[in-house]
Amino acid sequence: QWWRHYTNQVRESARTGAYPPVVENYLTAMLSRRLGLPLPTRGPVFSNRDSLSDAVGLVLGTESIRAAMQRDALLSDTLSAEPASVPLPAPTRTRHIEFPNPANKASIEPIAQRVPEECFYVRFGAFSNYLWLKDLLDRWGGDIRNMASQRGVDYQMNERLEQQLVLKQSSLAKVLGPAVISDIAIIGFDAFVREGAAIGVLFEARNNLLLARDIQGQRAAVLEQVPDVQEETIEIAGHSVSFIHTPNGRIRSFYASHGDYHLVTTSRTLMRRFFEAAAGQRSLGGSAEFQHARTEAPLARRDTVFAYFSSAMMQQMTSPHYRVEMARRMQAAGDLELLRLAQLAAQAEGRPFRTLDDLIDAKLLPDRFGHRPDGSHPTSEQEQLVDSLRGAPGSFVPIADMEIQQITPSEAAAYERFADHHLQQWEAVGAMMLAVGRQPTERPGRERLTIEVSVAPFARQPYASLASWLGAPQTQQVRPAPGDAVHFDVVLGRTLALSSTPVPDYHVFGAMRDFRSPWAIRGGSVVPRGRPAEFLRGYLGAWPFSGLLSILTSSPNEPLPLEAQNFNVLPRRGLLQRQIHDFTVFSFNSDLLDSVAPQLKMVPAARPAQLRLHIADPTKLAVSSSLHAYGYSQARKTSQSVAQLMNQLAEQLHVPEEACREVAEELLGAKLSCALGGEYELVETAGGLKLWSSSALSAENRLGLQTVPEDYEFPILTWFRGLAADLALVGDTLSAHATVEMQTTQ
Repeated sequence: QWWRHYTNQVRESARTGAYPPVVENYLTAMLSRRLGLPLPTRGPVFSNRDSLSDAVGLVLGTESIRAAMQRDALLSDTLSAEPASVPLPAPTRTRHIEFPNPANKASIEPIAQRVPEECFYVRFGAFSNYLWLKDLLDRWGGDIRNMASQRGVDYQMNERLEQQLVLKQSSLAKVLGPAVISDIAIIGFDAFVREGAAIGVLFEARNNLLLARDIQGQRAAVLEQVPDVQEETIEIAGHSVSFIHTPNGRIRSFYASHGDYHLVTTSRTLMRRFFEAAAGQRSLGGSAEFQHARTEAPLARRDTVFAYFSSAMMQQMTSPHYRVEMARRMQAAGDLELLRLAQLAAQAEGRPFRTLDDLIDAKLLPDRFGHRPDGSHPTSEQEQLVDSLRGAPGSFVPIADMEIQQITPSEAAAYERFADHHLQQWEAVGAMMLAVGRQPTERPGRERLTIEVSVAPFARQPYASLASWLGAPQTQQVRPAPGDAVHFDVVLGRTLALSSTPVPDYHVFGAMRDFRSPWAIRGGSVVPRGRPAEFLRGYLGAWPFSGLLSILTSSPNEPLPLEAQNFNVLPRRGLLQRQIHDFTVFSFNSDLLDSVAPQLKMVPAARPAQLRLHIADPTKLAVSSSLHAYGYSQARKTSQSVAQLMNQLAEQLHVPEEACREVAEELLGAKLSCALGGEYELVETAGGLKLWSSSALSAENRLGLQTVPEDYEFPILTWFRGLAADLALVGDTLSAHATVEMQTTQ
């Protein structure tokens, strides 16, 4: 009974948590093994190892996969005991894509000729564009996701990368940068900054001498300030390269120049490929697919940010070398977390914890823990836990620089399963392109961003049903009615027409109208108050015939009684229908139908598309008060969840209260930040118990949400001023276009 209650609490904590459930994962798996109790098979902490077949999950390093690996490490010895006796298999081979010869040869920026074709490429075109993006990220704590809602864990990836590369922006650089740098791009084989990425910054110099002096000056300063840093001059591809590094990998910076191009990177392999690309060997700018991309997104547009993820990069990410090492390094990072947690558990029980054998003898870790097939193992350097081959967590040797000679039969079988799955989903690996442009608006303090995304070929297999539902892209759209807060318009095909005879494509559209939404606090959350008809003020419609929406009527083929004002009353809890011209519209509100239906109109669209979305400026809407309340509710949960982690360390592992924040940040490899904008502090309760909580929380809101402060602003509402977006899926090409209006100054 205790075990069921304990694991249910763990599951709920992980479900609502704002941090990786490292403590919960360790305690449940360790106690299950130690006490012979069954481990639950469902829930975010108890993920199945089958998740490893998910290509996206392993690439993103999702917590569910790391949790599954840690669980396996604690519950099974078979994987760690398996020898690496199988040669690395050949990579998967997808269909080669032929690109048409353009009628007019596209202009290619010179910097792209120095980028290896298997790199991602984020080009700014001007130093001022780079500063704009960096300032935007700095404003939101280095994580663009904070623009939507504040996160509780800050991995400090920008600061970490700047430290590792020895490349920081000075105040003088903002002034002199445009005079020294003519172009700049961030390139790399991967963006695994949380563990350690193969990434670099490539400069095109306007003034070689000044740029080299600035880079070398920063490196000289680090050599003086950091005790254990070393500098070597090494040879890569016949060129002299400066290599500055520390034993734990916190600093790992290769620097070299070639002509007017200067590269600072974390990866030896990337530096080698930079020299090879400069010599004409498989450069991104020289590839047919990039030249084709530049016909779609020409240089003349002067995009603020242009990002390109090549098919060669995608193929490298799916290669056996990358896949095997991604799994190994995730296991290595997970083992370091487990080892630290086992040490804390041993201290809590008053047991020895200095050696790995001490922890195994106490059954806090399983036999053969940390013995991996590549010979790596957790170890300690200068009182810090590190991986013997990869270095410190957060600063692992890049995947591209790790040599792999042999793999285990299980690793070979896992790659074979992945390769089969990958080939089924993707007949050919294509490229993705993203372009961001900026334009001023007529309103001061605002700017308009245009965002274009193109993926070709798109993985149609997982979305075959979706593609079959959609009609052909249309050049007409249903015009949003004044007062629509959120409006959508989707083109459907005959598959969802619910007709026995062939019919043309048709539009299904709908909107949520602006209104003052009544809300209440119930069970610690902000929830709508009243019946759905009272707070769901919106409409749903179709043009030029009802199609799929005919399911809303009880008998689609029988006429409905027509009431006053041309409304059909449907037997669906007060749902009303109105027909006007070729538009069929449904709503719960007769006054809404009366005002909206006459305004419905088909108008020309800027681009052919199958899906369109329009969101009005939320600050002009009455519903914004409800959005602020909902945002506060979520931010409070995030803040309390992080505080709960620190309190859990004190309660479960007997960490002194004052040390809980430091230990939590060590375990997560990140800084804890309050989503409410406050500071975490120890608060003494009425019973004398000390608990961590946020200074931004009033006393009445600490134990449960009671009120929403009037001055709280949902982060997204501080800058978001509207969106218009459309999407088209034609053949195996997916393209999307969005216009976002932003408030830049108050």
